[in-house]
Amino acid sequence: MKKSTVFIDSNSIGNFHEVFNAAFFKILEARFEKIIYLSSESSYENLKKILVSNNISYNSGKVEFKKVKILEGKKSYHIFLRKIYAGFLLFFLLLRYRNKDIVLANLNEFGTLYFNLLSNLFKINLTIVAHGELEYLIQNVPKNKPIFVYKKLLQRFFNSKISDNIKIIALGKSIREKLIELYPKNSGAFVSMEHPYFFKDVSAEKQSSLPIKMGIVGAVGENKGMLKFIKLSESLKDLIMEKKLELYVIGRHGYHTEDFPLINFIAKADTIIPTNEYNEAIKGLNAILFFYDQNQYQLTASGAIFDAVNHEKPVIAIKNKYFNHICSYGEIGYLCEDTDEMESIIRKVIKHEISLETIKDFKELKSIFNWKNINYPIKAV
Repeated sequence: MKKSTVFIDSNSIGNFHEVFNAAFFKILEARFEKIIYLSSESSYENLKKILVSNNISYNSGKVEFKKVKILEGKKSYHIFLRKIYAGFLLFFLLLRYRNKDIVLANLNEFGTLYFNLLSNLFKINLTIVAHGELEYLIQNVPKNKPIFVYKKLLQRFFNSKISDNIKIIALGKSIREKLIELYPKNSGAFVSMEHPYFFKDVSAEKQSSLPIKMGIVGAVGENKGMLKFIKLSESLKDLIMEKKLELYVIGRHGYHTEDFPLINFIAKADTIIPTNEYNEAIKGLNAILFFYDQNQYQLTASGAIFDAVNHEKPVIAIKNKYFNHICSYGEIGYLCEDTDEMESIIRKVIKHEISLETIKDFKELKSIFNWKNINYPIKAV
């Protein structure tokens, strides 16, 4: 066990990345004797609530919490300003703690301007957890949006030789493999660990009677396939009108619910759903639908699919690299080529030509992705 680390979260406020942050914190706790934890107070308090809600203690004697200022707001310009501010903050924090192992909770795009310089100059051991920001590397993004700036900064960083003192944690072997494919000269900088999660034992209720209930979960928007979901609801209108099928949106969204009479929204637009209500709504589903494009989730993990695994709800989804990776450990549903195949699967479920109750590998996946069974990565695996 190494003596100490400095864990810096310069991006999270409130419940942002709450489950991952709490699970990763426990992994750090098992690895280090002491943790200096820098984050917003709201994020730290929320992390502790997650641990308590999962009946998990943490050794407060090992943790020295230090509050840092993080700009709030959820609009794109708020996020842009938060990232710029964090970029300045991290520069001074890296210098302050340069003699300790430093772990960053996310890859700050503006920090990439100096990470290599400081790490090489002061021999700083820096480990960075990479999340959804990696997707910008391969996305076509509009030039008039902040994400275009993020993309250019990240491309500059990964196209350069990454310092030997820097490690990038990819949340899954498939993501690491994709990074190596894109940036082979930096293969030594990429390590991997599976996305840790807190799972609960559930007694899945058998809900074979009609109507069958299916829906999408998590934050909902066009990037998560909402337009495809709307189109699918129209294709399945006959089953909905016959009350054989009900479709749901369970998560935060920005849509006028009255415009989509074939879909049930459990919350109004731009409303945060309490965690307990979110989980209760998922319990009522027979299956969870995912509409991400096949070129999505090549460089990031999906938290929403772990909600499905946690509640042991079968998945009907369009194939993508990360979902293929998850399903390599066990069957959790049906991966389809497109929405036409998804429609076909749903109609077969309604007609009892196939059964969702035959999907039984959830326990195995819960074991694999349980935070207790995931080690802090120290080498390229």
